[in-house]
Amino acid sequence: GLRTASVWAGGGLEAGQARRLRLTPMAGVVLGRTDGLAPGLVLDLSWRWLELYAEAEYVFDLEDRGASYFYLWSELTASPADWLALGLVAQRTRVVQTAVEVQRGLMGRLTFGGLSATGYAFNPATPDWFAVAALGLEM
Repeated sequence: GLRTASVWAGGGLEAGQARRLRLTPMAGVVLGRTDGLAPGLVLDLSWRWLELYAEAEYVFDLEDRGASYFYLWSELTASPADWLALGLVAQRTRVVQTAVEVQRGLMGRLTFGGLSATGYAFNPATPDWFAVAALGLEM
């Protein structure tokens, strides 16, 4: 939520080589406009140049049980080159107030060394469209 921060801890489980599966169960504390506890899970499944990534959490609002909510971010990408990923993205969150509950869209990521730049276009070709840009640094 807006004006809210969270702190997370978790440990990962990994299986496979040709088809790799990583699961990371997490526990979080949410503080700010929303105060709560949040169990979560990250799933990363990859095979060759395809990858499915999903991050989910349920926030139990400690002050208003009716304000508890489910959050989901997911990406399905294809990487035709090491430096390029293209795909589909979907999210369900309380921050974005649009006519649809689940925002869907397109994404593209460029990676050079440990630096990545990602662009997302949600709800394209609708009045509720919006874009998100992200920069990442992996060390």
